[in-house]
Amino acid sequence: KVDVPFDLLIINTGAGARALAVEGQEHVLAAKPVEALFSGLASRLSAPGYVIAGAGPAGLEVAFALRARSPSSPITVVERAKESLSAFPKSFRQRIARRLGERGIALRCESALAEVSAHQAVLSDGTRIAGTTLAFTGAAPSPLLAHLGLALASDGFLAVDQRMVSRSRPDVMAVGDVATCEADPRPKAGVFAVRSGPPLAAAVRAIRDGRSPPPVRLQRRGLVLLGIMLECRDVWRLKDLLDRAVVARFRAESH
Repeated sequence: KVDVPFDLLIINTGAGARALAVEGQEHVLAAKPVEALFSGLASRLSAPGYVIAGAGPAGLEVAFALRARSPSSPITVVERAKESLSAFPKSFRQRIARRLGERGIALRCESALAEVSAHQAVLSDGTRIAGTTLAFTGAAPSPLLAHLGLALASDGFLAVDQRMVSRSRPDVMAVGDVATCEADPRPKAGVFAVRSGPPLAAAVRAIRDGRSPPPVRLQRRGLVLLGIMLECRDVWRLKDLLDRAVVARFRAESH
């Protein structure tokens, strides 16, 4: 244990992946950390099939990507809710459902995993599905947050006000997925988290000058290219170029 004095502490550690409460969860490839997901998938590209827990945008995007990589491998997406993408418009959900059918990707709603092994998943109704299991079950707070002595929101993340300042300490700020402003919440998604950068810079400048950080109001809507890319291959190529440019920029900044 090392005590480090500070004038201002900014916490931006992101979110973890919500664990699957199933027997054999050590065999599940979780969505986060992404590096572990990629390395795990790289060694399983010849798997007899894939089972994806979670039919949100991330889980479905990976399902389509796996189909492109493995045209003949069985792919099953398992979702606890009555339908996938419930927060999206009906026309969008219908379009995705059609594309899933066209690509031979099975979607099992109101289903859950009960047991997972290295080469098989067992559903709660006893159905056995051969393949590697991946989990895209949403964001979860790190267990570390409960030991920091800072106020927590009802979802377990750090509670902040609309200035991104901790509810319990004025010299602590939290931004991105690790923070929750219950008065103006946002989904735990990168498209919202990255928008915290400019307001955070403005807040730090304000504190440096002896002023209170200004209130922040991030956008409420985010761009989802999942449905569009299925309709137009050129848009998919554009998304791929944008993604690669962002990754290349972050790699350059880290060196």
